[in-house]
Amino acid sequence: MKKYNWILIVVMVLGLVMGIQLDADAQCAMCKATAEQGDQRGLNLGILYLFLMPYTIVATIAFVWWRNRKKEDDFVDDWNRQSQLN
Repeated sequence: MKKYNWILIVVMVLGLVMGIQLDADAQCAMCKATAEQGDQRGLNLGILYLFLMPYTIVATIAFVWWRNRKKEDDFVDDWNRQSQLN
């Protein structure tokens, strides 16, 4: 029952955090100047760059981890086969 209480509390807190919306007028000076000039292409590319970099880093780390894990599993399988033959 305690597990369900924690899940309920987490769901309620997340709902509360997502439900409260505050207006933010924050924008760096360079972004504001680019947007006012009408050069939307540069602004859009910058946004895409900032959006994709964390995902690229996480995907690279996950791939390296998966590849090393696969090598480790292959090593364990080879070790088990060798021990069964002896």
